[in-house]
Amino acid sequence: MTVDYHGSDKRYSYVCSRRNTVYGGSACQCVSGVPLDGFAAEKVLEALEPAALELSLEAAKNIESERTELDGLWQKRMERATYEAERAGRHYRSVEPENRLVARQLAKDWERKLTEEQRLKEGYQRFLLDKPRLLSASERESVRRLAADIPALWNAASTTNAQRKEIIRQVIERVVVEAEGDSERVGVRIEWAGGVRPS
Repeated sequence: MTVDYHGSDKRYSYVCSRRNTVYGGSACQCVSGVPLDGFAAEKVLEALEPAALELSLEAAKNIESERTELDGLWQKRMERATYEAERAGRHYRSVEPENRLVARQLAKDWERKLTEEQRLKEGYQRFLLDKPRLLSASERESVRRLAADIPALWNAASTTNAQRKEIIRQVIERVVVEAEGDSERVGVRIEWAGGVRPS
């Protein structure tokens, strides 16, 4: 959805213009911006309350331990694949040259084991790239200290809308708005950054 500003009276709305830009039709749906932004801001402040924040930090810690276990499983699988490939290579190298049929079969087996080893290494690299960055202990402590001050900072006259938007971008991945049929009612779902959902 894109933002559509209405003159200079600070009113704006979010408009789904995909049907218009792709097919030349009318706008799909339109939602008033002020209530939607207010709802999102309220949920962000709730998520950043110390209790909710503590739960989120605990969930992130659990994710970290799960990732460590998965990393160990990847390491064992790669060790096994490397062992199998080396073993197949030893078998190939130990065959007598005059046994061409056996040598061909062993070469195929070795190639298959090397391919499997490479596939696992590439899969592990993708696993590492998908791994979210985790907070250090000092970063977690800083977050805890700041959590008590966030509502005051959020509502301070010195805080700009750009700064509020930056805070929102740090914790919200996206906001999904779905109209309920032809009614004026909409459902709103917030998808949090990192996949951790505050309670």
